[in-house]
Amino acid sequence: MKLLTMILMITLVSSCRYDEAFSNFNSLKELKLNVEKISSEELTTENQLIIKNYFSKINDIVYEVKSSSRIQKYMHSKFDRFFENSFCKQYTLTQDLYSSLMSKCTVNGFYICAEEVRNYKNLLLISKSLFTDEEFRKITNDEDCNITLTELGLIND
Repeated sequence: MKLLTMILMITLVSSCRYDEAFSNFNSLKELKLNVEKISSEELTTENQLIIKNYFSKINDIVYEVKSSSRIQKYMHSKFDRFFENSFCKQYTLTQDLYSSLMSKCTVNGFYICAEEVRNYKNLLLISKSLFTDEEFRKITNDEDCNITLTELGLIND
């Protein structure tokens, strides 16, 4: 009985740890909305911080998942819970918005934004490799998501 209780506790604790990693993922929704809100504004110091927060969070999440096979296994087992059809709408910037941000980040030939902004498409390619083919197909079943990911260069159709 003690062994069963101990195994249950270990499973519960490890599951909570991974749930925390995915709650970080869910915080991207709000960060993306903040970026969308300031997208038509000038690139002030405050707006640069908002942009940096979104892209840094993506960077952190991608490398956390990539570096942990346990988180990857958990992600695959909970795929339907975390990645619904609205994946792109909730978490991913469109190519137009991203291009707009990139043009604001370059002033007189100098790049003034966080480096994660410039590496966005590379981060998306890395994150794509973390999904199975079936999981990625489920994500791209949504027509808007398919268009967004095609424009960002993740799908070569």
